[in-house]
Amino acid sequence: MSMPVTLPTAGGALHRFSPSTAGTASSNGGTSDGAVADNVATDDVAVTFALDTRGVPVSTLLFSQFLEHMSYATIGGLSAELVVNPTFHPDHHLRADQIAQLRANADAAVAWALGDPTPIRHRWVSSPLASGWSVTLFDDETARGLPLGWGALGRPGAVRRAVGRVGGAVRIDGPGGAADDGGAADDGVAHLGRATVPLDGTVAGIRQAVYVPTHRTRRVHVRLWARAETTLAHVEVGLRRRLSTAPARPAGQVLANATIAVGPHDWGPQDVILEVDGDALARHEPCDLYVLDHGGDAVVVDRISVLPTDHVHGLDPEILDIARRARIGELRWPGGNFVSHYHWRDGVGPLDLRPTRANPAWGGLETNLIGTDEYLRLCELLDATPHITVNTGTGTPEEAAAWVEYCNGAPDTPMGRLRAANGHPEPYGVTVWEVGNENFGAWQGGFTGSEENARRFAQFATAMRAVSPIPLRLHACGNWSDLVPPSVAHDDVACDGRWHSELLRQAAGDVDVISLHPLPINDRGLEGVSEDEAHAAVMAQVVTAERESLPRLLAECDAVRADPPIRLSITEWGPIGENPARINVENVGGAVWGATMLATAIRFGERIESASANGFHHGGAIKKGAGVVYTDPVVDVVVRLREFAGWTPVGIETHGPGHDVAIGTDLGVPERDVPDVDVLGLLSPDASRLVVMAVNRRLGAPRHVRLRRPDGWGRASAELLVGPQVFDRASPVDPDPFPWTPAHLDPETGTDGGVTGLTVPPVAVALVHLERTPDGTT
Repeated sequence: MSMPVTLPTAGGALHRFSPSTAGTASSNGGTSDGAVADNVATDDVAVTFALDTRGVPVSTLLFSQFLEHMSYATIGGLSAELVVNPTFHPDHHLRADQIAQLRANADAAVAWALGDPTPIRHRWVSSPLASGWSVTLFDDETARGLPLGWGALGRPGAVRRAVGRVGGAVRIDGPGGAADDGGAADDGVAHLGRATVPLDGTVAGIRQAVYVPTHRTRRVHVRLWARAETTLAHVEVGLRRRLSTAPARPAGQVLANATIAVGPHDWGPQDVILEVDGDALARHEPCDLYVLDHGGDAVVVDRISVLPTDHVHGLDPEILDIARRARIGELRWPGGNFVSHYHWRDGVGPLDLRPTRANPAWGGLETNLIGTDEYLRLCELLDATPHITVNTGTGTPEEAAAWVEYCNGAPDTPMGRLRAANGHPEPYGVTVWEVGNENFGAWQGGFTGSEENARRFAQFATAMRAVSPIPLRLHACGNWSDLVPPSVAHDDVACDGRWHSELLRQAAGDVDVISLHPLPINDRGLEGVSEDEAHAAVMAQVVTAERESLPRLLAECDAVRADPPIRLSITEWGPIGENPARINVENVGGAVWGATMLATAIRFGERIESASANGFHHGGAIKKGAGVVYTDPVVDVVVRLREFAGWTPVGIETHGPGHDVAIGTDLGVPERDVPDVDVLGLLSPDASRLVVMAVNRRLGAPRHVRLRRPDGWGRASAELLVGPQVFDRASPVDPDPFPWTPAHLDPETGTDGGVTGLTVPPVAVALVHLERTPDGTT
């Protein structure tokens, strides 16, 4: 018989587990060598409470978020901007496979708009890594010389790349002669115009597919930066139907249009409002934004912006609504790998003068629509604490210090004056800063070894603190790969066992928090194993973190500096990897993994300063695509558990089935006696309610949980989040396939001092709610 396992957390013995029997041959998909050996005498998990054993109240910062400039995070996500490549950048910085992925998503979206949702259900990629291109790419006419994302209309050869004010542009050759007024409405609002855009060979223009959020607003604000070459030109801006969805809805049908006069002497901008009539567009139906040069001169279009009129400071109101309901603690920004190539001065000042850059970390473009001031406004809108990561890879201490001064300096400091000139005289007062991101990895811009990382941190910390009139709380870059034995899976990381010891040796006085990223990979080192073995390995990584990795790192920190103690932050978490059939932060299995990670963070109490899922708009996230905003199941778990911030974890003892894991992930090790069900108990601030979270880690085996209620507790209810398969995901077609639903409790449930039981399906999260009876005591 195995001995009871007490998890050595900072909050005391909040979870004691004793397996119901010793390891046996696996009957649940394990291999003959015991890679997943079931320790099962019964499927029952007996849970008892030690209400006098209590941890630290749950911090709101454990429900933080991470916004990185990658995938659809800016354009196509948080930004309300409807067009991609609004600056006509001539180089897209995408690999061929990235373009193919975006094009395949566009094909799936078209199929759905024409009535077939099957491709989205089976082939949709909700978070393509390519940055700045949304999640769909409808037009690729780069072979004809056009910037990616834009297509040509009308006269062949009349549209080509050009040089604009601060970068790229397109030149549209005019037809000459008198200009058509294009049917502009006198009131400045464009309505249904001609039946189709006239493409008779005399006019030319550009187009791009966009989704107008007609379920919210039928009006869009178009802003155009353009100039004629020599004389006055007339440009028609409009929306037209892209797809023939019915006989009365032919492709090319004009939905709204307006004409603006463009002169040769300045770039504008020019503004028009386009309004789509009635139910002209379905929510998931793309239409074409178009710009036509009716004459009498060639026009150079430098930039175009298309915003729904209900945008909030340029941000998507649906995204903001979901994020507000999530009640995010801290919002980490702007990366992530992105930050190691990011230079913050690119993202301040007038939007239309900011440069478009390559995104070396992820491929694609960074248009700098969301910079420091926009991010801090977002934090204000969400009531979230700012958490800014600085570039220690290709940046300098001086650059980071200037960023701190921009955020915190008085208006008479150099960067404070710049901030005031940009519209915010008062300092923002940003106190939480992270110094570098994953500097240990070869994928990172300016990656380093252990000694150099520690040296850089000390330099950056000194420079940043020197310019801030308020205290800063600095997160140093930690390295989870250094917490597990080295292996071939770590050939691309600094893994010499000295990452944290060097940091503590060179800069212990400057470190407030060490940031860690538990991102176990679902296929690295797990090639050729069964799905059950791979799943168990990924799930057990959290157990290794709780039993060994985190306690050992905290002990190392305490040996160097115990007062004030160095804390840990988990600024990115979630399983990743390329195997779509396995647990991933985007699927329902990732939601289950996330529940156990949050349970671990809660049990560590005040030693875990913050935790942020991976991420706000990539990975397990708020998703947006094909005209629909939706959430991955891990978001639903985090939002649900956020309701228990301020509650206190209580002692739990479980006796039941466990299993041994002989193969660890890249960030884990083999484990014995992994509880099949992770159990967390939380007591409300007024001690009148108790919630028990039971997470079934197993891939194919339901588990029956029996809660021995303390005297004075009853009135039980339960709810479940469960998916039929670990790899099931949400999509634009099925935006909420895994809602929290009421769960059936055993009929033996009594009202006082009895047993509450329920069956937790495989890969599921259960919440059991108990209330103290009116005359009961705890």
